Amino acid sequence: MPGSSKDSYKTRGQLEAENEELRKQLALAHQNVTVQDQILEEANATMVFQNMGLKKMNEALHEQEEKATTDRARLFKGKAQCLSDEFYREVQALEEGRRAKEAGKEAKKVARQRRKELREVVEKEWAEMKCKHAEKVEAWEKECEALTKGGARKKDLPPKPKLGKKPQVPAEEDVDDDEEEEESLDDGNV
Repeated sequence: MPGSSKDSYKTRGQLEAENEELRKQLALAHQNVTVQDQILEEANATMVFQNMGLKKMNEALHEQEEKATTDRARLFKGKAQCLSDEFYREVQALEEGRRAKEAGKEAKKVARQRRKELREVVEKEWAEMKCKHAEKVEAWEKECEALTKGGARKKDLPPKPKLGKKPQVPAEEDVDDDEEEEESLDDGNV
């Protein structure tokens, strides 16, 4: 141990060796401190991310709880109140909001119904396409059979008819655009 009474005299080599050993220990201590700092930094970053996630979850929970409450405000809590113009405007705004919400529900209901009808039309069209294709394939098979009996080579046979792509229900914007185009064409023909 340095500084003990036993080792009162040390040679230069011993001092240099002791100095080198102390430097190594100091370098290791610096590395340990750096690693500990990195660990603390990572832990703090993790806590920040967790905090952000918790805030987001709290906001979502609060929104769900707020949604659960009715949109009808309790006007009087058992005591008399003076009704001002501002209060009356707020009540009217609530009523208008309710009416707009109901109108939006109706519009969505109509849009769903229209989309359902379009889907049914597309499914009927697809079924017709499949039936026609099955008939074409059957006729093709008979033709190929007759040609092979007549001595035709397989590579000389006509190609098998293709079914084609299944028709898709157009997106809402496309439906509106198509209706506008049809209206403009009708106006131009009249």
